[in-house]
Amino acid sequence: MSRIGNLLKQNLNNFILNNEPFKSPEEILSDPNFKYMNKDEFQNIYNQYVNDFNNKDIEKIKDEENDFRKKLDELVVFSSNIHRILTQNEFDKMTKRWKGKNEKPIKEWYKIYYEELHKQPGWSMEIRNNNSNISYTVYKSPNKRKHLIKRLYGKTGDPEKDKNIIDNELKNAKSSKHVHNSFPLKENRKFFLHSVHNPDTYFMDIMFTGRFGYLICINANTRYLYAEVLNGRFKFGEGLRYGSRVVRSSENFINTFESLLNKGFKPKLLVADDEGCFHSQTTLAFYRKHNIQFQGVPRLKKGVYPKFMSKRYEKTEPLHSSLGIVDRVIRTLRDMAYNAEIDVIQPQEMKRLVELYNNSPHATLSYYAGEQVSPLMAQRDPVLEKFIMRRICQENFNVKAQDGYEIPIGEIVKVYNDFDKFDKRRSMIQPGNYYVSDYRRGLYEITNYDTNETQELPRARIQPIEYK
Repeated sequence: MSRIGNLLKQNLNNFILNNEPFKSPEEILSDPNFKYMNKDEFQNIYNQYVNDFNNKDIEKIKDEENDFRKKLDELVVFSSNIHRILTQNEFDKMTKRWKGKNEKPIKEWYKIYYEELHKQPGWSMEIRNNNSNISYTVYKSPNKRKHLIKRLYGKTGDPEKDKNIIDNELKNAKSSKHVHNSFPLKENRKFFLHSVHNPDTYFMDIMFTGRFGYLICINANTRYLYAEVLNGRFKFGEGLRYGSRVVRSSENFINTFESLLNKGFKPKLLVADDEGCFHSQTTLAFYRKHNIQFQGVPRLKKGVYPKFMSKRYEKTEPLHSSLGIVDRVIRTLRDMAYNAEIDVIQPQEMKRLVELYNNSPHATLSYYAGEQVSPLMAQRDPVLEKFIMRRICQENFNVKAQDGYEIPIGEIVKVYNDFDKFDKRRSMIQPGNYYVSDYRRGLYEITNYDTNETQELPRARIQPIEYK
């Protein structure tokens, strides 16, 4: 090799060692020292430079990627120890300057982090085989049992055989003994209004059973129920597992909601309480993308105390009448599971319970329709849904027409002081002076004279003051 060739090779090696950008033949030959060197010798040296440069890049990428993965594994262990998972934004900021970050999309790196974290001890749980015998016996009502037996049994195709099967099941259902569960309600219900909403309005809440969380969505008019597990799903080890932490994260909620949308869920308005994942900025953007409106519910003050007492005693909760429908359906699901001798409701069991609920006659729907109507029937028949809505509106009109329902704007009222068994209620009425300031959507707006604080309450919780 000539003297010029040795000089060129040395310079090119220095370029590689100093991590300088790749040099083209034109850039190298622009140097007067190499302008007139032998073309064949130049080509051989340059080819070796290209090969060394490419090999160095590959090793560099591998080293950086390995370095990123090593730090990622350390982050997984750290997150597991502090029992907290980073959000996508927090992960982006944490790994912003890590070498090797650009070798994969950041969402792919986050997915690896998310899955590896759930492989840590205590971050996931196995599910048992579904051996539960869920059938019409989850209901104690003879009417519901009879309807479900006729709908679910006798599918052999032979009419005589089908009749025998149904008759036997009906006989077994009648012979089974259950203690009738009842509780007298002492409150005055004459001013209570029934809920009626625009079509495709759904009430939403989260139901927990064991370490499983379920997103519960129920149609405000048809009572048709959707339930989907919120726990993240992971495939590793021996089959499918469910995450046992961060169940109420926005990411889990959005993934679960998308699963419902893929199953035919088409809400226009969602009504829910102040659960964080229901109205985070990420979730609200998701709603806008799918043309869905979100509406929070009025909050009810509980355990209101006079000014001289500490505010730490006071608290608020969603108004029961606003979310009563979803509260009742969650209680119904728990009762059904109890009757089926199920402790923690697992995903396949929940699917079966929801199927039974949607196919059985609903007392409220049947009352207004004048015949046996299930949530599934009302969901599939818009005409039936509107008929039931008209009947409810008519009954609400009759309730409002009762003497004493209407309270004029400006009327001074006393407000019932709600409480629970853990409160030490000192007064049956809320301390302070209140007057009616507005009426909308079936609720009275009550304003405190002194603080100008407002509450939205049903007629049953307020009463005009009668001076004696």
